[in-house]
Amino acid sequence: MIRALTGLLTLPVTAAHEATHAAVLYPWVERWDYHIDARRARVYYDTRDDAPRVAVALGSLAPTVVGVLVASLVAVAWALGGFAVHPPAQVVGWAKLAIACVAWGVYTTPSPQDCRGAWSA
Repeated sequence: MIRALTGLLTLPVTAAHEATHAAVLYPWVERWDYHIDARRARVYYDTRDDAPRVAVALGSLAPTVVGVLVASLVAVAWALGGFAVHPPAQVVGWAKLAIACVAWGVYTTPSPQDCRGAWSA
C-alpha cells in the first residue's frame, strides 16, 4: 500500500527523470519505448551501434548530471546573494520546502539500471 502510494505521488518526478534520459539519448537511439502506468514511468531504448560511449553514459546518468548542475547553480546564486537565508515562517512553507527536496532527490538519484547503462557503455 505504501509503495503504491509513494509511486503514485512521485510519478510526475519519475516521468521527468525518464524523459530526461529520452531527450539526451534521442540522437543515438534506434528504438525506444516510454511506458507509464499508475505506479511508475520507464523508458526502454536500444542505442545504435555507432553511438559514442560517452553519449550513452551521459544519457544514462543525465538526470543525475542535471540535478547536480541545478544544485550547483542554486548554491552559487545563494553564495552570490550573501548567504542570506530566510527560513519559511509557517509550517506550510516548511512542507513545500520538504516536498521540493524530496522531488529533487527522486529526480536526481540514479537507479541501478541507470548505473548499469552508464558502466556498460
